[in-house]
Amino acid sequence: MISGAAVVELDPREHFGLIKQLQEMERLVLVGAKDPFIVKNAMRIVSAFEPRIARKAYLQEIAALLQYAQGIHPTLGGLRYQRDPYEVTSIPSYVEEKGGGDAAELAVWLAAHLLAIGHGPLRFVVISDSSSRRPDDFVHVYLHYGNPESDRVRWFALDPTQEKPMGWEYPNPGKKAYYEIGAEEDEG
Repeated sequence: MISGAAVVELDPREHFGLIKQLQEMERLVLVGAKDPFIVKNAMRIVSAFEPRIARKAYLQEIAALLQYAQGIHPTLGGLRYQRDPYEVTSIPSYVEEKGGGDAAELAVWLAAHLLAIGHGPLRFVVISDSSSRRPDDFVHVYLHYGNPESDRVRWFALDPTQEKPMGWEYPNPGKKAYYEIGAEEDEG
């Protein structure tokens, strides 16, 4: 759990550019999740995990995909974090082809792979750095997976840029905001 982070609503007047970027990331996730390559790739990554993952061990499947995105999958290695000076977010299959991406690309890659094999709900989490000179600027993005197996959804953090387990979050961000993936598609 994040301590001391102020959860804020994204205001279209104040956060127009960020909202547009999150909408584009969501589009890439939803298109990627239907790509046969992504479906096959997700199954390949989960199937190659050692020790073998039992059927319907959903949290272990999610952990296997997270570890691949972090570059620490025990048998396949995986992707790597790469800075993107141009801030261009690529489709998940291209992220796989080039072997990595920045925080936004890795979050999109992971979300598309999770949705491709039926894991959700998901949301993007954007955070600001409380120690920076501009603590109101959102500087990082990662995912939350909502585990629907209980009476209410319990959210688990999935940060593909950190070699940390599922559930780990930055201890003291300044602010954070959520963006539900596929929320409008569910309503329609």
